[in-house]
Amino acid sequence: MNPMNAVTHLDASAAAEDVSSLLEEDGCVIVDNLISEADMDSFMADMQPWLKERDLGHDEFSGHKTRRVSALIPRSAIAREIAVQPTVIDVCNKLLLKNCEAYRLQVTHMVNINPGEVRQRVHRDDEIFPEAFHKGLPDMTKLVHCMWAVSDFTEENGATSLVPGSHKWDRSREPNEDEIIPAVMSKGSVAFYLNGTLHGGGANTSEDSARVGALFGYSLGWLTQEENMYLTCPPDVARDYSEELQKLIGYDLFHATAGWVDDAHPLMLLKDDADFKDLRVL
Repeated sequence: MNPMNAVTHLDASAAAEDVSSLLEEDGCVIVDNLISEADMDSFMADMQPWLKERDLGHDEFSGHKTRRVSALIPRSAIAREIAVQPTVIDVCNKLLLKNCEAYRLQVTHMVNINPGEVRQRVHRDDEIFPEAFHKGLPDMTKLVHCMWAVSDFTEENGATSLVPGSHKWDRSREPNEDEIIPAVMSKGSVAFYLNGTLHGGGANTSEDSARVGALFGYSLGWLTQEENMYLTCPPDVARDYSEELQKLIGYDLFHATAGWVDDAHPLMLLKDDADFKDLRVL
């Protein structure tokens, strides 16, 4: 356990058990250099055309000097590799399968914070769910989110702000300034954090350094995904993915009697040229 005024860093060789334990204790942890810088450069090249076309944010939360793009899975082969990165999957297995039979990739999001951006309000990513849900299941791990450093994250260019330990707080408590810690990390590193961990985009006070991060979030299989993966990755697109990724984005049962299509497994629709009318004869 780290002091609550710091975020623990682990080497890329760290065991998933160690990452999971620190996540449960501190609510956040950084694993350094988990993906190569070359792969991150390729990822950025894949997404650059989409970022260029995207408007800046329209409010303070979105960021007036920030561009955001989702639907990363169909737009980048590197994104498809990141989604099933072995350490990430092992951590999700340990933390999410305690409370579900299958979990989902629930959101993908690239965030480009440009110079002059102010710090985003710290928040919890589970705020998309009703407060009654949190009161009923206050200690359950519902989300494991991964913010990947597509560029270097520095204190000056807007590294994600994390509040270690905040996943254990009363939800009404606001952090003191010295409890908000920048997730400084090199390109290819990843910051894990839980659904209850306060975090937010940092202020970019640099003169010419954009901070680019990519969020890949995983949720319990019985929760509604934040990103509609079935429209982002419809069957004619998803049928070319690995079966592991197909299941992860939602083409899977999350219980023996839930997630089916006409009483059949949804993967059947991704087989070769299968059509809905073929479900009963495959």
